Amino acid sequence: MTTTTQKFSFADYLVYDDGTGTRYGLVEGELSSNKLADYRAKYSEYSVLEIPEYWIVDPLEAKVTICQLNEGRYDEAGFTDESIIQSPTFPALKLTVAQVLAA
Repeated sequence: MTTTTQKFSFADYLVYDDGTGTRYGLVEGELSSNKLADYRAKYSEYSVLEIPEYWIVDPLEAKVTICQLNEGRYDEAGFTDESIIQSPTFPALKLTVAQVLAA
């Protein structure tokens, strides 16, 4: 993994190539005031970039949705309250929705 002190815009970060050929495993996003537009925008942008997994954190509904790329489309799994978030990409990661929202 390459680290950099260069500051990126979000758009620049998504297309940044560190030369390793590794794609980003997880992108955490915050919801805007228009939830539907936020879901659609992330879905489209991340599928084009072949992001294998991303999370949508919805603090208003106290919910985390994990979107997992599967043959060009995202499968979604939603988690709420004290349920343990199960990430296919990071199976050793054991967090509850409450822990994510408190961070």
